[in-house]
Amino acid sequence: AIPISVSNRFIAALLATFAALTISFLGSAQWASADSGTTSPVPDPSPIPGTPTDVTARAGDQVAAVSWQSA
Repeated sequence: AIPISVSNRFIAALLATFAALTISFLGSAQWASADSGTTSPVPDPSPIPGTPTDVTARAGDQVAAVSWQSA
């Protein structure tokens, strides 16, 4: 077997990169979710980026979360 050594610094860099990409994706993307997948915008979302969108969770939804892009 060939010993494989990966430095802690390399592992830390990978974790930091992954964390940064995750934060970037979750922080900038427009998203809405609910456990049953029935969350819907009411009324239709504004076509203007950065405009807050009201989202209503329909009956049966236990969890709903909303975010929008900043202008």
